[in-house]
Amino acid sequence: MRKTAIFSLFILMSAGLMAQSGDTNQFRPSKGNFSVEVNFRPFSTESPIGIDGFRGRYFLGNKLAIRTGFNIGYKKRHNEQPETMNGSIYYTTTDEKYTILGLNTGIEYHFYNSKRFSPYIGLIIGYENETSSSSYEDLNSGSGSGITIDKTDITNAWMETSLIQYYDGYYGILTQMVQRGYSKLSANAVVGADFYLFRHFYMGLELGVGYNTLFYKEVTFNVNGVFKMKYPNASDSNIGLNLNNAIRVGFWF
Repeated sequence: MRKTAIFSLFILMSAGLMAQSGDTNQFRPSKGNFSVEVNFRPFSTESPIGIDGFRGRYFLGNKLAIRTGFNIGYKKRHNEQPETMNGSIYYTTTDEKYTILGLNTGIEYHFYNSKRFSPYIGLIIGYENETSSSSYEDLNSGSGSGITIDKTDITNAWMETSLIQYYDGYYGILTQMVQRGYSKLSANAVVGADFYLFRHFYMGLELGVGYNTLFYKEVTFNVNGVFKMKYPNASDSNIGLNLNNAIRVGFWF
């Protein structure tokens, strides 16, 4: 997908440089215009249109624009697995969900006075928050009262288990915390380009470099309603390249 996005950027740049016709139509927005856009992933196995990159811009002039975007994500899944024990059928269940809400704002400076091609640079700051939870019901055949169902409730994470083989040939179960809840602060310098295919309609790409800090939330485990253990708060910071591996598709008015 990244190679496809980068290749598309070169195509847009080449087409933009050649699109210098004498057409008097105003392809690019100017002072007082708005634009809205979403992410387009033509080869995605899910929906090709994603609102995770929804963004709006207001043009203060022909070259300067302020922008605001948001990110929304939600997933919920339920699974039941039948198991036979002592001639009876029991069901182990998995319930997991998460919600992501993010907001970013910044400013863009557009240069190169072409009718259709508009490269820009910008500064963006953002905030994102994820909350997650999970619940698991598993068989417990080791209790003195026979077969029981233990319910594990986890706040701010999902539990993932996998079977691993050690060097001595023995197997073990590895338990990891995934989809952990967090809060994220970010500041990025971006470079991008818009190519106006038709009047009011454009496509584009964007990449940036910046600083991101994640504050992971405390994870708590409760088994059958009784507190069992917790993972304390943690944080992670990095500086690196951020590539939006989608084609931005927008409309201005």
